[in-house]
Order: sequence, then structure tokens, then C-alpha cells
Amino acid sequence: MKQHSPTMDELYRHCCTLLKQIEKKQQQEDYTEVRLLGLALDAIAEEMDEKSSEYH
Repeated sequence: MKQHSPTMDELYRHCCTLLKQIEKKQQQEDYTEVRLLGLALDAIAEEMDEKSSEYH
């Protein structure tokens, strides 16, 4: 069974959610969590780059 690959739209929505969480954690000064969320965001951005190169 092939794993579902997220669409660009799903990835974008996930990015927005992560950014909101990062903002909230920064206000709480929870910098460990900010770093972890940032890493997750990097991973998603990388996947979006790969997806966009598939379209060209």
C-alpha cells in the first residue's frame, strides 16, 4: 500500500499552523519548542521544493 503524499495545499496549511505555534511559543519564551517547530518547518519547506520541481 502506497503512502499518501501530501499535496502542496496540505503542506502550505501545515506551514501556516506551524508558524502560528512558533509565534505562540516565542511569546512564552519556550525556545526549545521554537527550535523543534523550526526544524519541522524546514522539513516541510524541503518537501515543497521537491514537489515544485516535480511540476516543472
